[in-house]
Amino acid sequence: MRPVFADPKTDFVFKRIFGSEVHKPLLIELLDLYDRAKIAEQDARGALTLAERQGREVGREEGREEELRESIHTFCQAFEIELGADRESILAGMGTAELKALQVRLFRERRWS
Repeated sequence: MRPVFADPKTDFVFKRIFGSEVHKPLLIELLDLYDRAKIAEQDARGALTLAERQGREVGREEGREEELRESIHTFCQAFEIELGADRESILAGMGTAELKALQVRLFRERRWS
């Protein structure tokens, strides 16, 4: 007698393999493994999505900072405020809030001081 391939994905074969009381623990283990795999897949997707969102926000923040620096450069050039190496390094180390505060102060006072 020749062996016959039976695809366990068909209803008849699946029921034949896992439908008996003898194979009930095997079916429970199979379904549990399937659930764990799906949960792990969702966790991986969720972690990736969170990382993507955090990466985008960091990129946006860096873009805002660069835009503020460019605005300060333009303003300083227009009002002939000298930006030496020391002031450039100060600008490079500033965050968004500090850059906004400096920009407001420059617009108001029209000098670095």
